Amino acid sequence: MSTNNKFTLAASKSLTLYPLIGAGLFLLLPVPFTVFQGPQHVLCYILCGGLAALFGWMSLRFKLNKVIVNGSSIQVRKGLWKKFSLDVRDIDRVDWITSFTKFGKNDNITVRAGSLKFKVETLMENSEKMIAYLKDYVDDVKIQTRFKDFKN
Repeated sequence: MSTNNKFTLAASKSLTLYPLIGAGLFLLLPVPFTVFQGPQHVLCYILCGGLAALFGWMSLRFKLNKVIVNGSSIQVRKGLWKKFSLDVRDIDRVDWITSFTKFGKNDNITVRAGSLKFKVETLMENSEKMIAYLKDYVDDVKIQTRFKDFKN
């Protein structure tokens, strides 16, 4: 296995930015109503605060989800406290679902190694490198491919 395979697979910048903008929007939404009309109903503040927290959590989760490939070693970070690393030889099964929609082709890949698993989506940065890496270094017997057609 060559060691020149070094890349990081992460969510795209826009995927982490959009929920952050949504969180900011819901934080600022009650401000003009409060300034111009006085205090609003408590439910308005609870709803806007809850939605801002939800969108902030989504942005943080997308930002922290990373897969780092360095040669034959794969390090996965799925949140603040869930980290694990595995070797490419430890991979037991790869579920590869290719969906064809009117918007294009989307690959959804789930890599399993024992009780550990992580996902690879086409929308992630460097997904094409990870797809080529899996095709090169994982046995074809372990890759289970399915196709779904949603064009109609």
